[in-house]
Amino acid sequence: MAMNSQQTEAMPELRVTLFPIVEPFVQGVTGDQWLLLRSGKPDDATLIVVADLVVEVVTSLTKAILAACTGMKTSVSEESIRSSLGDALSQSIAQALDLASQVEDDSVELCAAVISKEVAESVNSALSTPMHTAERVIRPRRLNIMVGHTCTMLKAFAGKMRIARSQRRTRQRKLSPAPLEKPLVDNEEPRAESPVSVVSLLIGVQEQSSSGDSVIDIRKQKSVEELIDQELRKITDPVLDDLPDQVYALLQEECSLEIANTAMGITALLTQQEENQERTHDGKSTSQHKQETKCKRGVKLRVKNCLAKRFAKAWIHRMVVKLKKKFHPEPKAETTKSMMSLMSGVSALLMTEGRERN
Repeated sequence: MAMNSQQTEAMPELRVTLFPIVEPFVQGVTGDQWLLLRSGKPDDATLIVVADLVVEVVTSLTKAILAACTGMKTSVSEESIRSSLGDALSQSIAQALDLASQVEDDSVELCAAVISKEVAESVNSALSTPMHTAERVIRPRRLNIMVGHTCTMLKAFAGKMRIARSQRRTRQRKLSPAPLEKPLVDNEEPRAESPVSVVSLLIGVQEQSSSGDSVIDIRKQKSVEELIDQELRKITDPVLDDLPDQVYALLQEECSLEIANTAMGITALLTQQEENQERTHDGKSTSQHKQETKCKRGVKLRVKNCLAKRFAKAWIHRMVVKLKKKFHPEPKAETTKSMMSLMSGVSALLMTEGRERN
């Protein structure tokens, strides 16, 4: 046993049901996300929904076990919880995917083991308090471990599936322009978006519209804005599905200002790079290469900073919506003033020290 037998009690027999939690998760994962899971390289949006699944499973199991352990004053063992969990998680996933059989893979047992460990700590932590509350914050490192093992298990399930490519089913919002996406080739593997890929696209904008004309520079800046917005939406929009349209619109409006500033800085870098290229047509290839490298680094840094802020804002607002649903389930119309106050607070939270000094 993981704990001293004198300090533990036999846990009452418990039948665990996880299908109501697993089914919405499986229905929400797109074909592209399953392909990423099968490749072992899930993107950030996929990791977020997997993390949500893990947290819901841990919370549900903790509450169910605490309800079954009413009256117990000592701790329960990790082994008894693992026994109660059994293959409920993998069985629920197989059922939700309509697979004839479960996956026989070491990842299934490893995933169940790390989840059981966290549930045991949550249960025993709750039993040690007078109120027996199930609310406990999962440590980031432990959550990352559970998400990693869950992704490995889902990779095994994805290997048994016939996956049809499909785009994420995001909410249809009238205020959101249709994304201009490059058609995907049937045999092309999806990839997680990254600032580096956006940098490559932005350098392409420079090559297509290189000119000293100020009008072209304005067009270039607009092209850069649109490109950054499209690429970042692919990453952040999946996180914002739960946001009401009004909150989403205000968040997009605020983010558009950040994107405009980023695009302005990138356009200035690209224009400066063009001017440097014109001056170095005398064969100084080494100097030109250094200037190009410096330009790309500057573009990459600006894109990464913009992505980090936008993703952080999206994640914080998503958490706020989830907390409101949990603690204030009754529908209540939010005022524009309260939403603007929240936006302002989040922006202040993410403000850099350097900008605060300015």
